[in-house]
Amino acid sequence: MAISVPWRSLTLSGNNYDSQDLAGHRFVMLDGMRGIAAISVMFFHYLLSTPFHIFEHAIYAVDFFFVISGIVLTHSYGSRISRGMTLSQFMKIRIIRLYPFIVIGSILGTITFVLYAIWSTIRKFRLVDYILSILSGIIILPYPNHRAVPAVGDATFGAPLFPTNIPEWSLFFEILASIALFLL
Repeated sequence: MAISVPWRSLTLSGNNYDSQDLAGHRFVMLDGMRGIAAISVMFFHYLLSTPFHIFEHAIYAVDFFFVISGIVLTHSYGSRISRGMTLSQFMKIRIIRLYPFIVIGSILGTITFVLYAIWSTIRKFRLVDYILSILSGIIILPYPNHRAVPAVGDATFGAPLFPTNIPEWSLFFEILASIALFLL
């Protein structure tokens, strides 16, 4: 009897199941569904402050995107991990793939933050908060505000985990999910 693992496909050959390795196979339909989910979330954010709320339920697309990504990541890396890929090799591949998006978002967010600092200030935001939030975004660690670290309380301001690159929270949790995938 064959054992079913996520990165292998079982096909019926006569009365026996043969394992067929799908390494290198791309799931075009899943990639398309992930793309639609990502674009839906993007439109949700862009249209949030307008009267056009046709994507108001797109926040659920984030969860859908993560589930489909889990399937794709397990397929892409599962067999390599089971053949002895180390955590450092795996994380190097994941960081190289994700970091360009983090850098682009951090650059755009830093420019916006500098403009905020020049034109006005964010409530309870000090110069050190601006500097530390930029640095935390670059090294992919949440900025310690009351949402990121509840014990901080009023020491800083109530803001997103990554003030200079708000969508970076999803990449941060994707990295954590990648570590969990590797360990499991």
